[in-house]
Amino acid sequence: MSPSRDPNTKTIDSSQTLAAIGPIARSSVVDAVADRLRGEILAGRIPAGSKLPSERELSLALGVNRLTLRASLARLEALGLITTRHGAGTLVTSWRERASLDALATLMHSLTPEDPTWHELVTSTLEIRRILACENETAQGFTPPGPSPCAAPGARLPARPARSTLPLRDIRRPR
Repeated sequence: MSPSRDPNTKTIDSSQTLAAIGPIARSSVVDAVADRLRGEILAGRIPAGSKLPSERELSLALGVNRLTLRASLARLEALGLITTRHGAGTLVTSWRERASLDALATLMHSLTPEDPTWHELVTSTLEIRRILACENETAQGFTPPGPSPCAAPGARLPARPARSTLPLRDIRRPR
């Protein structure tokens, strides 16, 4: 006697299963070195303003060749985490001031929710989103139905938002 089949159950063959699973992304040594250094910088164990050891010393400490290290450092520089100057060495920058919005997703994915920096980034991102929505709402003269996300209960908004001439890095969240 064969087992009964539910007519609503969809069956797929093994080739469809393999296509749905897909390959696992491999991490290169360059990625691993960049991830390690990025984690140290974001965790504050390598603070902003500090100078990294020479390429020779750093590559020996990490157990990689200098070409791999240079490629990793180039990725960190593209994220705005470090600056490299010939003859002066590699300095850790303040990523809160120099990192671009493009780097935000990479920074978020490199952290875990247990990390306080992750919470700070999420909170800041949501606050920026709220501010931009409020500026757009005010500029358009549009008031959505329901409570406005532009103000805390009881707070008053100006009729027109003041234009700030400060660069974004100089704008601080109220504490």
